[in-house]
Amino acid sequence: MSPEVLAHKHMSKASDVYAFGILVLEMARSGPAYSKACLADLADRVMNEDLRPEWPDHVCPELGKLYQQ
Repeated sequence: MSPEVLAHKHMSKASDVYAFGILVLEMARSGPAYSKACLADLADRVMNEDLRPEWPDHVCPELGKLYQQ
């Protein structure tokens, strides 16, 4: 879920874009975006510390730039 949905339970086009970005990342990685994160504090870190999974270096750098935006 996007940070704003986690914090406010409000869905928007921006939260859909965030979710799509995470989906694309998971397809590029062939695995979960937050595989090493503890689920107990994941939501807090996404909302308050701007935790974002990194794009894998070996996968299409142009797509990685779009993901970062």
